[in-house]
Amino acid sequence: SESETGPEINMLALSNRVHPEDVQGVREALMAHLEGQTQHFEAECRVEYSKNQYRWVLCRGVIEFSRRGNAKRMAGSISDISARKASEAVLVHEATHDALTGLPNRRLFLKRLNETLMQESTTGGSAVFFLDVDRFKMVNDSFGHHAGDELLKVISVRLHQCLRGTDILARLSGDEFGILLTPVANKKEATRMAENIRAAFSEPIHLGDQMIYT
Repeated sequence: SESETGPEINMLALSNRVHPEDVQGVREALMAHLEGQTQHFEAECRVEYSKNQYRWVLCRGVIEFSRRGNAKRMAGSISDISARKASEAVLVHEATHDALTGLPNRRLFLKRLNETLMQESTTGGSAVFFLDVDRFKMVNDSFGHHAGDELLKVISVRLHQCLRGTDILARLSGDEFGILLTPVANKKEATRMAENIRAAFSEPIHLGDQMIYT
């Protein structure tokens, strides 16, 4: 819209349609173009097309200015990129998660650990557990790799049931798991969580007609 004081952008309509998490990015891209920092406006965002239903779109445009330097209109296009975004999400998930258990892998676990350590002064303490499965090779050799895979799946489920929503469980490799507890008030709380995990494995794990204690 034109104004004596310069370009003004009405963000109301934008805010009503764009996903709340994407509004800031769209706003920044728009203002950068308005201020001449970019040759054209470009932003990817989720737009509501039905009640609480969103699709990813790519918005591109060039603002036309009046002789006084005020924004008059924008000419551009909006393209549906939902399929591409879905493919990208699958690739990202596969790169950061274990295919067998669906848990975060070592790469994602270390990233989350790094972020937690950087923020620990404001979010409270944390604790890290490292676990591996004793005699896991014996299970594979005795009952086959399929049984070993099923054992790892059951272990991951039991471990997950011991944790809170803010904790992170990851399969680091083979039979190794990592747990990031956050926040943790003190060592006593971390110790109690460790005891809960040990207690969860006092019951046997059933693999077919076999019972395994681990």
